[in-house]
Amino acid sequence: MRSFLRKLGAGKLLLQHVIQPSQAIRMLLRDTDADIRYLFLQHIQKKRARTLASTPAASLAPNYWGTCELIEIAAKDFPSGHAVWDVGACYGTWAVLAKSLIPHAPLVCIEPLPEHLSKIREKEPLLRPCTIIEAAVGAHSGTVNIHRTNRADASSVLPLGDAARAAYQLEQTEQFPVTLLTLDEILHRAPHPPALLKLDVQGYELEALKGAQKVLETCRHLIIELSFVELYRGQPLAADIISWLNQHGFHPIALGAETELATPLVQADVFFRKNLE
Repeated sequence: MRSFLRKLGAGKLLLQHVIQPSQAIRMLLRDTDADIRYLFLQHIQKKRARTLASTPAASLAPNYWGTCELIEIAAKDFPSGHAVWDVGACYGTWAVLAKSLIPHAPLVCIEPLPEHLSKIREKEPLLRPCTIIEAAVGAHSGTVNIHRTNRADASSVLPLGDAARAAYQLEQTEQFPVTLLTLDEILHRAPHPPALLKLDVQGYELEALKGAQKVLETCRHLIIELSFVELYRGQPLAADIISWLNQHGFHPIALGAETELATPLVQADVFFRKNLE
């Protein structure tokens, strides 16, 4: 009975926004949490579509809207004269999402792989003003090898771990040297300091943060993809990064809307806010 009432309440809400009556009936006849999870995600996607209508992000596939709600938190008190930095920009799709939700903010896209940079430059008309920097980021400057994998968004300075191979069927295809810079060095090159920094560098997050002491002084918000299992050999896990950021005045306040509940986490987008008191 409790499960039925819970589903009835969820069905009433979602029926107003998302689903057809036949879907609601099927949901009530079955007794699976997967139904409610599916309908919740449908509701989130409908809401995102309304938010992003008539913005550049409307042209993106919905699977690129994952941090929409987290960016909206930062947009509420985004200071003028500051930028959004996209570190590990890949194809620039997250940068398009950020520009759509914080249109007045300049962008800085940082990415080491040449084929990804060409995709970002194709999107540059949607991102302006935008500064594009070709580099990996770490605690020190120099040169570092990138381990390219068979999935575009999974290449890393760190070698693949067994968990990544098993969970995502990833394999390393080659490795080659790229320029390594600290975020503090990039701060001197970029025209605007960040108020929001997104960090998606496949297990190298803590090294990137160690090279961002001055950047973190200007930054109010962070969005970081954290791992709860070792996908890359030697990578710090979520608890290590949260602890380090706590010591530097940042605290986690939100998870991405698509974070799985009541199941062991592998990765999650986490929003951090600076303690300004």
